[in-house]
Amino acid sequence: MDLSKRVKRTLLTVGGLAAVLLLGLWVVDAVTPSPVRQALPATATDVQEYCNASWQGDSLRCLQAKMPQAEMPKFAAKLGLVERYNPRTDAALPISFDGGREADWWHSPTTMNGAYFEYKPGKEAYSLATYQNGRAYYLATAWQRFSMAKRYRAV
Repeated sequence: MDLSKRVKRTLLTVGGLAAVLLLGLWVVDAVTPSPVRQALPATATDVQEYCNASWQGDSLRCLQAKMPQAEMPKFAAKLGLVERYNPRTDAALPISFDGGREADWWHSPTTMNGAYFEYKPGKEAYSLATYQNGRAYYLATAWQRFSMAKRYRAV
């Protein structure tokens, strides 16, 4: 067998294996529930979830589900959300439930008061969870903030 046939055969084999691997990863991702969905109690019904992530690192995940209010603290704790929103001390934070409007079924909670949240300054990301009108609401978003001045400094 000459060299060009061996190279072609090797490239086809590697390409085929890569395609099978990518297909397998896609299938696993498609059938595996998200960590947020896994954190829901077994009593949760009417679950709706939306996820959008870009190659640039921006992402949005929102979920709403009917569930008993008594299950909300445990749901939030499973997601690592322990801090509670207080409008007197947290109003200046750049966090809100408004990002979920990308999903046509999303109806933003009417208040942030008492919502569980996580926000770390400088991380460009936050997570929120609250309970209103018989439903749990969860929203997490992350974004990239680029500074052109830092990226293209004069030498």
